[in-house]
Amino acid sequence: MSDRLFILSSQHRDALAAQVGSLGWHPISARHAKGVVGRFIGSGASIALIDLRDDQQTGQQAIAELSDFVEANGFGLVVIVEAADTAVLAELEGKPVTQIIASPYSEMLLGSVLNFSKLSVDRLHGQTNPDVLAERQVRQDGYSWLWHWGTETEAEFGAAILEMIAPKFSKPYHLSALYRSLRPAERSKAHQAYRRLLAGQKSVAFVMNLAGREFVHHVQLRDKQLIGYLEEVQRAGPWRSNDILSGVRSGSAARAWLSEVRVSPVNHLTLMLVGIADIERINSQYSRDVGNSVLSAAGERIRQLVSRWPGVEMIARIAGRDFMIAIGEALTADRFKRLAEDIVESFAGPTIVNGREIRASARVGIATGVPNESGLALLRRASLALSKSLTRGSAKIHVAASQASPELEIGELLDADLAKAITNGQVEIVLQPQFRVADGKLVGAEALARWNHPIHGLLGADALFAAADRCDMREQLSESIQLAAMRHAASWSPALSDLRLSINLGALELGEGDYSSRLGKMIADTGFCAKRLTVELTEEGLVRNLDAASGQLSKLREKGIRVALDDFGTGYSSLIYLKNLPVDYLKLDKGMTPDIRGSGKDRALLRSIIALGKAIGLQIIAEGVEHPEELEMLQVEGCDIYQGYLKSMPLSPKEFERFAMRSN
Repeated sequence: MSDRLFILSSQHRDALAAQVGSLGWHPISARHAKGVVGRFIGSGASIALIDLRDDQQTGQQAIAELSDFVEANGFGLVVIVEAADTAVLAELEGKPVTQIIASPYSEMLLGSVLNFSKLSVDRLHGQTNPDVLAERQVRQDGYSWLWHWGTETEAEFGAAILEMIAPKFSKPYHLSALYRSLRPAERSKAHQAYRRLLAGQKSVAFVMNLAGREFVHHVQLRDKQLIGYLEEVQRAGPWRSNDILSGVRSGSAARAWLSEVRVSPVNHLTLMLVGIADIERINSQYSRDVGNSVLSAAGERIRQLVSRWPGVEMIARIAGRDFMIAIGEALTADRFKRLAEDIVESFAGPTIVNGREIRASARVGIATGVPNESGLALLRRASLALSKSLTRGSAKIHVAASQASPELEIGELLDADLAKAITNGQVEIVLQPQFRVADGKLVGAEALARWNHPIHGLLGADALFAAADRCDMREQLSESIQLAAMRHAASWSPALSDLRLSINLGALELGEGDYSSRLGKMIADTGFCAKRLTVELTEEGLVRNLDAASGQLSKLREKGIRVALDDFGTGYSSLIYLKNLPVDYLKLDKGMTPDIRGSGKDRALLRSIIALGKAIGLQIIAEGVEHPEELEMLQVEGCDIYQGYLKSMPLSPKEFERFAMRSN
């Protein structure tokens, strides 16, 4: 049977179902968002197509309910919007949307987007969650049927379908009894569906209540074959809110649970937050894939250890490197500290990743709830305690004071630290060399930021910009980094005048004032040549500022500056950006490069992205190249430029210039 596609469309359900059916997909369609997670899982599909054109309320409700499940299990979420309705794009910000299709669109574009989404889902192994896989298999095996369409009468057609449906239930039903179990209105809907098929409609759906269980019955006509599927409407199970990386509960599930919790004299709650202190270093020194393996192992280590503890109510990965343990027992402070010490000691040994010993340490923050405190307020106090335990030279375990005001304390510390970092030059520049794939020639460098914090030590760009976002200093930070990078590049030896410089630009910055003028002033102040500059634009945030981004980028290109779309292939990747933004380079997400040595599906995904970029005249840049075989495959597939530890790690400005002179 062909791949299934779940469709939600209030006004265009049947037309969309027929359209995707003609493209070789088997549609399972709905008009209403009620119970959409259970219906999506029950459909057996790994991609949901949500239509926002005529009923945004229903579509947005479905996206909100599906988001956690889709993201946690690596499934696909494709959205159709009206091309002229730019306001709706802002509502999609932060949602795990795989692709956005602007209407009107061609059937070829719809097919390409769905095929691309399928490759992405296959690459993320979204079907390997054992609970999801088990339920999908039961649904597909138990509720599908196939009938060769002939000249049957309506009664013969109905009897034949009921005969195929009857064995699907736990006890046998006589056909007449099964038919009588249909309510009169349901019988009428079934007859109407038959007549629509007879009149030429390719896909129909109607509600049935069989043996006390509610189903949506989907029927599709394709080449004289009727393909039927009974979608049982039931609630989603709790496992659907797990973190796919570590297997424990997801951060969104934990926060939803905490939002309903209030501490009382009889309802005790203590939160322990466990931070994997070295994850930034591991990501930088090895790769993010290695870091993810360490986090996955950390989740399993924590889960095995705390399974012996009293009163554990939840274990969750609350943020990138942080895990939460919620305990409902009224234990003493000393007892909680001893439990925390067990966690810290459990990380004394290394984690083995691909035969390599990776060492990571754990720090713990503890907060015990006081009467009438909300679960989310308790989480904020635990977060502050963890932050203090992560400071250099402090104890590895920190207990929060019950009267603390974390919002004020965190805000003041970050404002002061980051402002000092920018003023005192603690934010440093490193340069990641970039090479031509064809002959290995050095062609330029990407400027990256590092924060040499006096307490926390060397922090990467992720931690740096997260702090900037929390204290509203992203614009100042970003421009200080860009200015420093151009000053360094402007001082390079004349022998390096053919090298390009790439600087990173957050999409949100493009919507704030006239960025093109500000960048032009920085170029003039530093004396760097605009025609040697590339801005690498991250996709996150583009949906909010698509029109503003397009206008600003067009002005940059008029100055001779080139534009790269960064991290393409994951997250917000969408063809609508390639269609509407003036782009010169497509930069593959660095997590894709190691995958090309894996399955044929991984290589097919990479090949399709490169072919897409080449077809619209873009050059392709690959990040994270660490092995010779990766470079060989990128060369075969037609990639233009690469960067990664295979040939060089990020270098200080002076080290880069010496490296470039030797390479020239």
